[in-house]
Amino acid sequence: MANRTIQMSTGIITNWAYNSESYYGFDTGPNLIYGECRSAYFTGKNNKSYKLHACRWGTDNRVYVRFDNSSILSTHSYTSYTTALFDSISIGSTTFNASAVSAGFTVNGGVGLYWNTSTNPVGTTAGTTKNITLTNVGEGPYGAEFSNSSGRITLSLIDRVERFVVANTTPLLAANGGSIFVPVSGMTNNDSWNVYAGVNGNPGSVNSSFFTVTKSTGGFTITNTYSSSTAYDYWVLRT
Repeated sequence: MANRTIQMSTGIITNWAYNSESYYGFDTGPNLIYGECRSAYFTGKNNKSYKLHACRWGTDNRVYVRFDNSSILSTHSYTSYTTALFDSISIGSTTFNASAVSAGFTVNGGVGLYWNTSTNPVGTTAGTTKNITLTNVGEGPYGAEFSNSSGRITLSLIDRVERFVVANTTPLLAANGGSIFVPVSGMTNNDSWNVYAGVNGNPGSVNSSFFTVTKSTGGFTITNTYSSSTAYDYWVLRT
């Protein structure tokens, strides 16, 4: 783990009709879009990939950031995403420790965190570039980035297509619950790893055979739920 710096261009909304607050920073959402942020991905301390969705300071004297990951659910506690993601976040020259989060919330796909501060860390000039630095995190998804002569990122391509990892065939699995654990180096139980499987042999038998695939850390398990012993072909791909 190291530090990850994300570039942010300050945008400004004042006297927003919803609550008359003024906001400075980068934000996106169904009702509020201002500023811009490039290459906003990083890997958290929990080894999951996150995207910086929003970062702002408001005249309610709070800094707000939101991070997105499809595994986050509204039923989760925001406190499980504080020190688990990073040690601290610096906005410009002001640093906020993860352990000092004052409030937060979760929605399906995102977590929002707040810190109390009466000092605006992002400035009041629209278009000003600030750095957001997360400590003790990893890089985001691999891809290509292009910057202008000032070093500002103007295009970031971080989408990744599925790529082949391994393929093989299991031995015969016993009827009604026979299973095998297939080790795969580096595999984790998240949506960046996918396992495809099918009955080994005559394709006509596919409709009459049943099995389950369970992903886990370091590999996956195939379980034969059919009434006859069956072998399975499998393919592992990763995005």
